[in-house]
Amino acid sequence: MRRTAISRKRRIRSQSRRRVALHAEYIAFVLGIKARDGWRCTYCRETAGPLDPHHTKKPRATYLMDPDSVVTLCRNCHNRCSGPFDQGRLIVTPIGGQKFHYRIVYAMSKAHALAAGAL
Repeated sequence: MRRTAISRKRRIRSQSRRRVALHAEYIAFVLGIKARDGWRCTYCRETAGPLDPHHTKKPRATYLMDPDSVVTLCRNCHNRCSGPFDQGRLIVTPIGGQKFHYRIVYAMSKAHALAAGAL
């Protein structure tokens, strides 16, 4: 019984060390993305306020630190990426070579946007 508790503690410690190491790598990656984009929003060119990394693909393990799928956006533009379609949703699409295409999509809902071919 005691043996299991000790091995469990070791496993938890090693997992938390791994998480800290991955977090430090991710922070360095995000700083590199912000530097690549000139420390400004790539859509509205704003430099004031917080800048957020936006993953153009779902951030799974393969895309999490892929510079071709991450772009720097200001907080307002980043919120528009998940905002309602009737107010205009910002869609960011990677086109390769760390370049991105931006567009605003207006629709009644996501279903209407899909039906119109906007997504």
